[in-house]
Amino acid sequence: MSHRGTGSSLWILTIALLFARSVAAAEVMVGGVRRMVSNQRFYLRRAAEERTAAQRAITPQAREWHSKLAQDFAQRAIECGANSGAVALNA
Repeated sequence: MSHRGTGSSLWILTIALLFARSVAAAEVMVGGVRRMVSNQRFYLRRAAEERTAAQRAITPQAREWHSKLAQDFAQRAIECGANSGAVALNA
């Protein structure tokens, strides 16, 4: 396979998509530049993911565990926001 033209870029992007959750993440992987995500944004995202997991959980134990994780991540986001500014959460 030739590395000239758009064929190699498409091939790299296709491989990157297998390991990325989104096209944006694949572009970061292919471009070689990785942006830093703030702790607060990370904790907010994880809290939302855990709330969703709690809603989808089948067993009461799993639901309780995911709810606890969601609360923990939300609390961490609040603590990060206290250091850099206010944050509003609907936990």
